[in-house]
Parts: sequence; structure tokens; C-alpha cells
Amino acid sequence: MDASVKACQSALADLEANDKLIAHEVDQLKSFYLGKKSQISQQYQSLAKLPPEDKKSQGKALNDVRMALNALIQEGYARAEKIAVNKLLGKGVDITAASKVRKPGSLHPLTIAYQEMVAILQTMGFVIESGPHIEDDYHNFTALNFPEDHPARTMHDTFYLKDSERLLRTHTSTVQVHILNRQEPPLRIATPGRVYRCDHDPTHSPMFNQLECLVVEPGCNFSQLKWLLLKFCEAYLGKPLDYRFRPSFFPFTEPSAELDIVWGDKWLELAGCGMVHPNVLSEAGIDTETFQGFAFGIGIDRLAMMKYGINDLRVLYENHVEFLEQF
Repeated sequence: MDASVKACQSALADLEANDKLIAHEVDQLKSFYLGKKSQISQQYQSLAKLPPEDKKSQGKALNDVRMALNALIQEGYARAEKIAVNKLLGKGVDITAASKVRKPGSLHPLTIAYQEMVAILQTMGFVIESGPHIEDDYHNFTALNFPEDHPARTMHDTFYLKDSERLLRTHTSTVQVHILNRQEPPLRIATPGRVYRCDHDPTHSPMFNQLECLVVEPGCNFSQLKWLLLKFCEAYLGKPLDYRFRPSFFPFTEPSAELDIVWGDKWLELAGCGMVHPNVLSEAGIDTETFQGFAFGIGIDRLAMMKYGINDLRVLYENHVEFLEQF
């Protein structure tokens, strides 16, 4: 034990003799006094040879010495850190030097598009609603009149979670199901948000932003739907549009249609729409003799690309500063 006490005293002497040790030098002292080959480590190994009645007292004494050595080493590290900081401060700071100019940030183009569309819809009397991104089969398909064999239910079209009972929503119509089940009509809601589908190319992304609108009121009809959808698109794109409504099919609307517009020198499919299928309203407990509904859905990303002249959807998600600075 005398050797351990001497080791502690020697470490104290080393640290007091040189209060300008750098961290690397303190590391060397720590290895010398507390390392595997140090005197104290050897004495720990020799405890096994002592009689049982001496092990406890000798072990406690060794622990006290080791803690004292460790405290000295930590003090050495604190001194070394202080020396390093003072060395940096000693170089001086020119408070008159010009600072680096930081460019102000800006909103992402999709955020801008989202805010503009929401503002237009609010002036049209729509209430903005949101809901969960992870859904079950009922809210994503069954409640919206999707048959059991519909292609959208397959694994290659939809992202299912490991339990196969939950999935990432493929449209924001799921939010409408939640609202219909807890709120009495009449209602006029818009449900913008992210949706997820197994699709990836210059005009499609596995994750994209969709805007769906639903109106459930007594006596609403297809002519009101056509007028509302067209006026919304014209308000966002900022000009009158040449358009046509083309018959289509969706499980949750009947009749259904696609809105096409002339963009550049060709027809461009822009939105899907239709009268809400009676099965959807009945599933939510709504009297179809009193209330009718219409709905339309449109891609926020698609409209933003058209407005800003972007021809590849993927650049909206790649976060290149040179691209985003344009907005």
C-alpha cells in the first residue's frame, strides 16, 4: 500500500510542478498512474493472494487511492482545457471585422402553393381539415366503396406496414371519412396533405401532396361542382382556362369525370371529380334522400409545377439550394 500512496503523491507532484500540461500529456499521466501496467493495477491483482480478513481493508484502501488519483487526473484535464481556451482567446478577435453575410431563408415552393390554395378555398367557404397519415383498410378503401378486388388494394400500388392491416394513406379522402362519421351535414371541407403510392418517375413520386374537397348539402349538383372546380383552378393559375370534362370512373363518385385543360399546345389532365356515391354517404349514416355530395381531387405538386414552369417533379424533393433560391 505504501507504493500506491507514493504513486498518488507523485501524481500530485507532477501536476503541481507543471500546470501547463496539454490534454495529450494528461493522457500519458493517466496511463502511467491508472493504466493496466500501473503500480495500483498490480496491487489490485495481488489482492487475490491476501488472507480473506485483509482483502476488505486493503481493497477499500486501494479504492480510496484510485479515486484520489482519478480526481487529480480530472483536475489535470480541466487545466488543459482552460489552457487551450486561453490560447485561442489570446489570438485576439477583431470586433470591427465584417461578418459573413447570411442569406435570408424562404418558403419551399410547395409550401407557397399550399398556402395560396388554402387561402382560395377559404374564400369559397371551405373548412381546412387534416387527419392521420397511417390508416386502416376501412378508412382508405372500404368506406369509400372500393371493391375487394380493386387494383389499388394490391401491394404494388399501396405501401402496407408490416402487420398488413395498416397502410400509408393513398389519398386524403380518408380524412373525409373521419369527418363524415363525426360531423352532421351540411359541410364543406378541404383536406390537403401528403399521400403515398408506389410510383416514381419525372411526373410521379412515392410521396406527393394532394388536395381534396368535399361538399355535402341538400340539392348540390354536378353543375355546381364544375363551376367550383374550374374557378378554383383559374384563381390559382391566374388566368381563364379552356377546359373540358371527360367521363371517368372512381369507386367513391358516380357520375365521375376528369377535368382537362389546354396548357401550352395540348390537353392536360388536371383533376378528378364527381358526385359522391350514395354508398359512401350511407356508410357514414347520412340520409341520401336529403343530402347529396360532390368532391374533387387535385395534385398540389402538379399545380405548382404548372405555375412555376417545372417539368420534373423530383426536383421539388431533392433540396438543391440553387433551385429553391428561385422562389
